[in-house]
Amino acid sequence: MAYGRFFPYKARAMPPRCVKVSGTVFLSGTTPQPDAIVDMIDETDQTFVGRKIADASGLYSFDSGYPIMFGHTYHVTAKYDSGTQKYNSYSQPYVVPAENG
Repeated sequence: MAYGRFFPYKARAMPPRCVKVSGTVFLSGTTPQPDAIVDMIDETDQTFVGRKIADASGLYSFDSGYPIMFGHTYHVTAKYDSGTQKYNSYSQPYVVPAENG
């Protein structure tokens, strides 16, 4: 009879892969809009993911600091207040992140 050491193995659930969602906010035409507020909601489980402020070039990015999961569907929207006029973007539902690579 053979004897050996047994090391119990604990199975660990692998976390879903985190991905990045990014883009540029345009007020009209091809003019990027800095300081726009961009909100993102996870449509898969109906949770608010986060809010970003577009940078000086109108760019925003939700990345590793946010719970964005590969395989989920997101809803992204932007708004901007010039101080005299409020603007709301057309909503962008069904954003599905692609793997980085």
